[in-house]
Amino acid sequence: MIQRIQTIFLFISFALCGLLLVVNPIYAEFDYVIDGTEYQAIFLFWSSFGESISGRSGVLAFENYWWNFLLLIFSGGLSFAAIFMFRFIKFQIYSVIISSGCIVLFGLKLMYQYISFKNNNLDGLNYELNAHIFWVVLILALNILSIVAIQLDRRSIPQNYFVFPKG
Repeated sequence: MIQRIQTIFLFISFALCGLLLVVNPIYAEFDYVIDGTEYQAIFLFWSSFGESISGRSGVLAFENYWWNFLLLIFSGGLSFAAIFMFRFIKFQIYSVIISSGCIVLFGLKLMYQYISFKNNNLDGLNYELNAHIFWVVLILALNILSIVAIQLDRRSIPQNYFVFPKG
């Protein structure tokens, strides 16, 4: 049913994915030196920017990570769609599992970008991983809680509740 607790979990998960798309928070910052020149790079959830390594200080270079953007959209969309699949419990659970998989891939991709840049043989002055990675863990936890709530709901509903009348 729409008024059950998993609806709240799924809606918060959807809202957080949408918020991360709009806000695009910084999850890692790097200060590094190449040939005696200091540079800075800032990694956001689905884009990054920093000073160009072309030798001219102060020129900003932007890079977008479209896979991150698409994973957030897909995960939020599946969470929202799962709210209205209450008559098809199996599909609802599968969509939440796929949404959770997208969030896990998203988190692993963020960590890969952080670690690969950190291990780039740069003379690092400062490597900072911010607490905004917490949002990924929170979305995953909400999805897991919604799966548990769907399973508990499934046990409390009579077996013939969702059977359509013939006729």
